[in-house]
Amino acid sequence: MGALHRRKEGRSMKWLLSTSLVLWLLSPLAMATESGPEQVVRDITDRMLVLLKEQRALYHSDPETLYRALDELLTPVVAFDAIASSVVSAKYNRDATPEQMQRFEGVFKRSLVEFYGKAISQFDDSQFNITIVVKPVDPGKLDKRRVPVDMDVTTANGTLIPLTYTMFQDDNGNWKMRNVIVNGINIGKLFRTQFDQAMQDNNKNLQYVIDNWGAILSQSNELQSS
Repeated sequence: MGALHRRKEGRSMKWLLSTSLVLWLLSPLAMATESGPEQVVRDITDRMLVLLKEQRALYHSDPETLYRALDELLTPVVAFDAIASSVVSAKYNRDATPEQMQRFEGVFKRSLVEFYGKAISQFDDSQFNITIVVKPVDPGKLDKRRVPVDMDVTTANGTLIPLTYTMFQDDNGNWKMRNVIVNGINIGKLFRTQFDQAMQDNNKNLQYVIDNWGAILSQSNELQSS
């Protein structure tokens, strides 16, 4: 029973991490500028759960349709240019051309869409039985450049997992996402560490790492889950 319980807990944590990363990327097609960041996160959560529950089977029958649905939701509202720059980090992006950074942004987004599409396709209905509480943002933090939004997720077996989203407003006043911390794991830093390791493993060949980022990310996640 102990081993079975640990396996179930492991699957629960893997599901939550994958779901949280998708939460970081997904959003409604339009965000009202008058909505506070916590309301945006609530809307994201509700729409994400509906999308994933209703369309996850497409991964097996028509994955490109699922990828397009995810892409259409995330592209307008996620600061992929800032995310890509952060993942590459100042250590390497000062040597990257604008074309390379644009290429990495596209490769990075596509790799995440494919990875999470696969992860979500493996969920069963019971894994959507969760309780989500989005906490109000301290009004004193709303004028900060980056605003944290805290969320508690309780799984069907009672496991409580804290999340914190990093939100910011673009030049048009729309709230966007650029990071998430899941149970103390900083996802942005995790990707940055993976990129740095890939550079070290490939003789600091930036073009190679950019072109093969999808395979690098997939292999890294397979090793972590084994």
